[in-house]
Amino acid sequence: MGRLRPPAFAPQLKRDPLGSHDDHFMMSTAEQRARKLLGSGAWVLLAAVALGCLTSIPTVEAAIDRASGAFFVRLVIAGILTVVGAAAIATWAGALWHARVTKHSSTVRRWGLFALLAFGNFVAGFFYYFGYVYWARPSPVEPAA
Repeated sequence: MGRLRPPAFAPQLKRDPLGSHDDHFMMSTAEQRARKLLGSGAWVLLAAVALGCLTSIPTVEAAIDRASGAFFVRLVIAGILTVVGAAAIATWAGALWHARVTKHSSTVRRWGLFALLAFGNFVAGFFYYFGYVYWARPSPVEPAA
């Protein structure tokens, strides 16, 4: 028979021995997740606007027109449009979600912003991100319970 150790010698677990309170990768708040969704969509839309500006250069436009008959080019254009469409939906949903979960000073301000973003679609979400959310400091992270 094995001898049991007395309870005084049992190993004691330290509170949070691995430092998991420092890792916020999987423990983010709704506001942080909304901000990430809004930000990723807005940056993709910004890249799409820049790409659209490149196509206004006459030599680039002529090269695209010559190559647009190929199946591969049509496939690439369809892929780009799909990504931009998904980014537009992500920007709009992220802006609405961020406006919903962010603490504002008044309820009227929150609902006014929410209505503006709802009716302004992804364009309003794009300007909401780059006009306000990008420059605002993120809220402090609360430790996990």
